[in-house]
Amino acid sequence: MTPPPSTLTPEPLLTLTPEQQTAVGAPLTPLLLVAGAGAGKTTVVGRRILHVVEKNLARADEVLGLTFTNKAAHHLKKVVREVLGPDAGVTIGTYHSFGASLVADNLLELGLDTASRVLDHAESWQLLFAVFDEFRFERRRTLSPQLLLRDALNLASRCADHLVPIDVVLADSIDLMANARWKGMKETAAMRAELCQVVAAYQRRKKERNLLDYGDQIALAVQLLTDNPAVAEECRRQHRVVLLDEYQDTNFAQRRMLQLLYPASGEVSGAPAITAVGDDMQSIYGFRGAHLLNIFKFTEHFPPAATLPLQTTFRFGPALVELANRIQGQVSEALPKKLEAAPGAPATKIECFLAADDASEAEAIAGDLAGRGVPWAANAILCRKRRLIGPIVVALLEHNVPVEVVGGSGLLSRPEVVDVVAWLEVLADPSLAVPLLRILQGPEYRLGLRDLAALARHMRTMRERAGDGDIALIDAAGEVDQVPDLSDDARARIESFCARRAALASAADSQTLVTLVETVVRETGLWAATTPVEGENLLRFLDLASHFDPVEGESGLRAFVEYLQLLTDAEEDLAEAHASGTDAVQVMTIHQAKGLEFPFVYVPGLAGSKGPSRIFPDSRSGENALGNSSALPWWLREDEGIPFPNDAASKSEIDEFIKMRRIEEEWRLLYVACTRAQNQLVCSAAHWYRGALEPQGPSPFYEFIRDQADIVTERFSQEPAEVAPHVVAMQSQRDAAVASASAGAASAGNYVAPVAPVPVLPTGQLRFDGSAAVGQGGPARAAPSALSVTALVTYARCPKEFYWSVVRPRPRRASGAARVGTQVHRWIEERSGRQLTLIEPEADVLLDGPDPDELPAEPGVVARLKQSFLASVWAALDPVRVEAPFTLVAGGHVVRGRIDAVYERDGRLELVDFKTGRLPSAGDQSASVQLDLYGLAAVDTWRADPDRIRTTYCYLRADRPPVVESVDWTAATLDKVRADLSASLDAVTGGRFGATPGAWCGRCDFQSFCPAGKSWLRATMEA
Repeated sequence: MTPPPSTLTPEPLLTLTPEQQTAVGAPLTPLLLVAGAGAGKTTVVGRRILHVVEKNLARADEVLGLTFTNKAAHHLKKVVREVLGPDAGVTIGTYHSFGASLVADNLLELGLDTASRVLDHAESWQLLFAVFDEFRFERRRTLSPQLLLRDALNLASRCADHLVPIDVVLADSIDLMANARWKGMKETAAMRAELCQVVAAYQRRKKERNLLDYGDQIALAVQLLTDNPAVAEECRRQHRVVLLDEYQDTNFAQRRMLQLLYPASGEVSGAPAITAVGDDMQSIYGFRGAHLLNIFKFTEHFPPAATLPLQTTFRFGPALVELANRIQGQVSEALPKKLEAAPGAPATKIECFLAADDASEAEAIAGDLAGRGVPWAANAILCRKRRLIGPIVVALLEHNVPVEVVGGSGLLSRPEVVDVVAWLEVLADPSLAVPLLRILQGPEYRLGLRDLAALARHMRTMRERAGDGDIALIDAAGEVDQVPDLSDDARARIESFCARRAALASAADSQTLVTLVETVVRETGLWAATTPVEGENLLRFLDLASHFDPVEGESGLRAFVEYLQLLTDAEEDLAEAHASGTDAVQVMTIHQAKGLEFPFVYVPGLAGSKGPSRIFPDSRSGENALGNSSALPWWLREDEGIPFPNDAASKSEIDEFIKMRRIEEEWRLLYVACTRAQNQLVCSAAHWYRGALEPQGPSPFYEFIRDQADIVTERFSQEPAEVAPHVVAMQSQRDAAVASASAGAASAGNYVAPVAPVPVLPTGQLRFDGSAAVGQGGPARAAPSALSVTALVTYARCPKEFYWSVVRPRPRRASGAARVGTQVHRWIEERSGRQLTLIEPEADVLLDGPDPDELPAEPGVVARLKQSFLASVWAALDPVRVEAPFTLVAGGHVVRGRIDAVYERDGRLELVDFKTGRLPSAGDQSASVQLDLYGLAAVDTWRADPDRIRTTYCYLRADRPPVVESVDWTAATLDKVRADLSASLDAVTGGRFGATPGAWCGRCDFQSFCPAGKSWLRATMEA
C-alpha cells in the first residue's frame, strides 16, 4: 500500500529544540529518551547517529538501529539516509529480524539443521491439527480443535516471549491441581496441564522436522548468547553503538537478548553505548507479549542509565496537547512527562457526537467527509474493533467517497475469493451444504428461496426412501428431473451446475492444485467478472495455492481446503489487494494506525458502558491466569504489581487488579488514537450497535472526552430508539418478503427478480484448456488460455519444449539450480525494506544439500551469490515494489507473473530480474521476453510512462561481480513488445509447436524423445 500523503509529513531535520539537542549530544552511555506523541523521536535517533559519526565516536558501520515493525524500520532507514546519505553503512532492522540473523548465522552452534525454516501461523496450526486425535482431554470444556489449538499456540507463544520452559508450566499446574487456594483455580490448572501436552508435542514436532516459529527466533538467540559469550562479544565489536526505537513494545525475551549483548557496566569494559527511545503511553501491544516493565525499569536493566524527555510535539496544536496530557493523567502507571505544543503550532479542533445507532454514526462521518472533499487520503477512521468498519464503509460508498480498508486477514473474506473457495470445497467434499448454497444462490445460477426449499424437501424424501441420513443436497441436485415444485428456470440452472461440477471434478483428478484453481477461476466465469482489484485478489489466491507445501501429509485439493480453514481460524495475516496510490479515505484499526498521522482523524465506537457488547474501552482480559488456561501465570514470569495468589486477601482482589491494568491499556489505546490527528479530531459513539439486545450507550471514554468542555465541542447528542434498529430492519425485510410471496403466489415465482435462464452446457463441450471442442481441423490439444511468463519465455526459446511443459506436461528433473535461485531470491525479498547492511553468514547455512546443475557445487555458493548482489548498485537502494504480481490480458489469453523488484533510479522506473543461472546462449530468442512482459505490465497495470521505464537483467555470479544488461524504453519499444506478444499468442493459439533446436537442447528435459534436438546435438558434437 502506498502511504497517503498525510503519513509522509517530514519531521524537522534542520532545527532542533533544546531538549532534542541535549538528546542528540548526550554521552554514549545508557540513555532512555521518553518521547511523547509527535515529538520527533525518529529524527532525534537519526541526528544522534549523525552526531556519533561526525564526532568520530564510531563508524557508521558500527551503528545498529532496531525497532519493532518493518514499517518503523523502513522509516528509520529513510531518516538515516537523509542525514548520512544513501551509502550509509548503518544496520537497520527489527528486533525479530536481528534475532533471526543471529540464529541463521549460528545454526550449528544451536544444534539445528541447516535446512531449518520458519513456520507461518497457519502451518503451526497444521502441524498440531494433523495429530489432534493423539491428545487426551478430560477437563477441557470444549473439544473444538480450532479453539483448543488456538489456546495451545497462545500458551506456546507466551512461553517463548517470557523464556519459560513448558515443563515448568506443567509442574506448576500439577502442583496447583493439588494445592490451589481456590476451586476454580484448580480447574484452570487442570486444563492448563492438558494444554501443556499439546505445547510439548508442538515443540517436539518442530524439532523433528527442523522447523521454527516466530517466538523461537528470539528464544534461540537468547540461548545462543547465553551459551556462547564469544558470539555476544563479536557482535558487540561489530556494533559498538545501538539505538533502540519503540522500546515500549519489546517483550521480556527481546530485552534479555539485548542485555546479553550489551551488559551493564562492570560486566564488560566500559558502559554500553545503548540508547532507547519510547513512550509508555503508546504501549498497546500487550496482547502480543509487549512487556511494559522494560521501559519502566530501563535504568535498572542497563545501569548507569540517564533519562531525558522529548516533550515538544510537532504534530498538533495546544488543544490536543492538553487532551493528550489529560488522558495520560488517567493512567496511574505512566512515566512523568508533559507534552507541549511547538511554538506557533496551528490550532487543532476537537469535536464529539453521540448518535442514535451505528448507521447514524456512520452517516454523520460520511457526510462530514463528503462535504470536505479531496484529498480523501487526508482522512483516517480509526476503529477499536473491526466490526465497526462495515457500516462505515457502506455509508462512505453511498456518499461516493472512495475508501480503503487497511490491513490483514482480508483475502479469504473477499467475495471473489470466497466464491473460488466454495467451488474448491464442493469439489473436495460434495456433501458440504454451505458452499453449495453459496454457488447456487450466486450470480451465475441465481436460485431463489422457493426453489432451494423444493430441493431440500426432495433431499429429505430421498433420505426417507433410502433410510440413509448421509444423503446430501448435492444428491438431490443430481435428481433434478424428479424434484417437484421446481421452476423450469431453476431446473435448467441446476442441470448446468451439475454438468460443470462433474467436469471440474474430472479435472481435479488429473490436474495439479494450482492448475485446478486456475481452471475453476476461469471456467466458472469468476475471472471474467472481476474488477482490477478483484483480479489482483484472485492472483494472490493463486499464488497462495502455488506455494502450498504442507508440513504434514499430501498437497492435494482436500489438504488445501483444510489449510484454508486453518488460515481462517488462525487469523493469518493475508492482506487483500488495494488499488495502490489511489486517493481514498483510510479505514483501519487503532493498532494499525500506530506510527501514522493524518490531518483529519475520526475515532468512532466510544460506546458500551456495560454488558458483553463493550466496544471502547473493553476491560475484559484474557490474560488472567486464574481463569484462563491458555494464559501464562504471572507468578512464573517477570511481573510486578499483581499479587501472588497466596498473598492476596481474595480472588476478587486479583481480578480487580488485572481489570484495572486492562483499563489502563485501553486509556493508552485512546491516547494513540487521538494523537494521530493534526488538524481535527472527531470522537463519536452510538447507543445501538448491531447484535446488541439493549442500548450500549456512551462509554466512560466518550463521557470523558465530552466533559473536556473547554477544549472539546459536542456537535449533537441523540436519544436511543426504543427498538434496536437492526430488529426494525429485519421486520421490514420480512414484511417485504411476505408481500412479494403473496403477489407471486399465483405464478409460483421465487423471491428474486426475474432473470434470463442460464444456457445449459453439455458436459462433452466443457473444456478447460481454452480451446474449442475437438473437431475437424482442430488441434489434438490446445494450450491453456491462462499462461505464465515462464511459459511464454519457454515458447520463445522452443515451442516444442513449451508443448511438453504446458500443453501436455511431462515429468521434469528436479533442479538444484532452481533451489539455489529460490534461496537467493527469497533472501533478496526478505532483505528489502528491512536493513541497510545485512550481517552475512560465513558459509551457506541455508542451502539444503546443494546439487546445482548450472552452478559450482561447493559449499558457500549461495553466500557468494549474495555477495554478488551486495556488490551491485541495487544493494543500497530500497525497492518500491518487491515480488510484484501482475496480470495481462491479450489475444484471448491471460498472462500472469511477478516482478522480482522495482526501483526508482536515474529518473526511471527500473524493473529488475535477478538471475542466478547462466547467461543466455547465442540465438536464444527468449532472452528479452521476460523483461518485455514486465515492461508491458508496468505500462498496462501501473500506467507507467514507457519513456521512463528501464528493464534490467542482473546475472549474479558466484565468482565475480554481477553482469548487468539493461534496456531504456521508448514508445517504439512498447509498440514492438506489443507486436511480438501478439505474434507469439497467435502462434500458441494456432497450435504451432515445432522444435527450435539450439544450445539449450543439452539442458532440455525432453531431448530423449525429440528428434530435432537429438539431431542438433549430434551435429554439434561431430562439428
